[in-house]
Amino acid sequence: MGRLLTGLNRKVLRRLGLEIVEASALARDRMLLDHYQAASEAAKAPLHPDLMARVVLLGRLLKPRRLTSHRKIRVGGREDGGYVMIDDLDRLKTAFSLGVGPNVDWDHAMAERGIDVYQFDHTVAGPPRQHPRFHFHKKRIDGIASPETENLVSLLDAHGSPGDRANILKVDIEDSEWSLFANTDPEVLARFPQILCELHSLGYVHDDGHYRRMTEALGRLRDRFEIVHVHGNNCGRRVFVADQAFPHVLEITLANKALYGFGDDAEDYPMDLDAPNDTGRPDYLLGRFDFGDAAGADVERLERLAMSDEAAVGFDRDAYLSANPDVADAGFDPWAHWRLFGRNERRPLAPGESDFDAERYLAANPDVAAAGFDAFAHWHHFGKREGRPLPPPPLAQPNHRTP
Repeated sequence: MGRLLTGLNRKVLRRLGLEIVEASALARDRMLLDHYQAASEAAKAPLHPDLMARVVLLGRLLKPRRLTSHRKIRVGGREDGGYVMIDDLDRLKTAFSLGVGPNVDWDHAMAERGIDVYQFDHTVAGPPRQHPRFHFHKKRIDGIASPETENLVSLLDAHGSPGDRANILKVDIEDSEWSLFANTDPEVLARFPQILCELHSLGYVHDDGHYRRMTEALGRLRDRFEIVHVHGNNCGRRVFVADQAFPHVLEITLANKALYGFGDDAEDYPMDLDAPNDTGRPDYLLGRFDFGDAAGADVERLERLAMSDEAAVGFDRDAYLSANPDVADAGFDPWAHWRLFGRNERRPLAPGESDFDAERYLAANPDVAAAGFDAFAHWHHFGKREGRPLPPPPLAQPNHRTP
């Protein structure tokens, strides 16, 4: 086993350029072996190219940078209750803890430093333990304030302290973070020197609406912040782009660009400040968490794949469901089904229409392929009018279609 682990270490470390700092060599070996086995399994069933494109672009939005002006510290517990932060807490007067749950180790550690902690969570009656500096509110957090909800503007107006480094934000609100950040002006976000956040449902890139919310939220954050730390929550799942893991739940630390200095990141994750959320399983190996060269794909093509929508290609939802009643019976979204399954299965796009074969269309029209157009979009908008060749599909063969 020792020789096997050494071999795996060399192989994975060489690919990811890693130097892992771990207190226990056994813990490191378990993590490397777990990573290699999971990546090998994922390679047997790779992601659909459209989904791969979205994962890569999200990964690029989440790329960490090195903090040059301050060091990082861990505040709170070694498990779910702790967060990696920038060691710049002396000026803080107010902390906003959005999402309380069963563990308030971070809140307690901040309160012990003399910082007032305003807690917001509509799913619990109160924090699991008390502190004189805790101020709990049973309110839901969202991007828009209402009688039932609070947003960052209303929180800062009601409880914020003046000063460019006086307030800190911690967010763990189970998917609501996307709406919160997507609906918050970057000028408001910039009032925080650092933001600690757990990002959920990163793996649900097949949902067009959710994907757009994620990219919009990350775009607003990256307008004023750099990510200076990432950690994969091993309670959630992960997918792989080659050997690079992309977790469904990611803990990040954001640093205000106007207040801190940055350089190219050379750190490897997890690092010595990190700890697995589930202590019974190895932590997730993220390495440099760099998707810059992932899959060797060019950015423009990835963006076309990731942001393609049904209006752009003239997709007729009703016609597709009429031509494919099994998809309708299963309750699938027609656009998502065609993009992820129907194209490869050569499904008809409308009743009585012959199956569209993208590969054969591009082979018959090499200029379209060279330009990087989506085959169906080109045929729908230009090819039919131009009389482009549309070779018939090969003779039908038995095909197991899974909606």
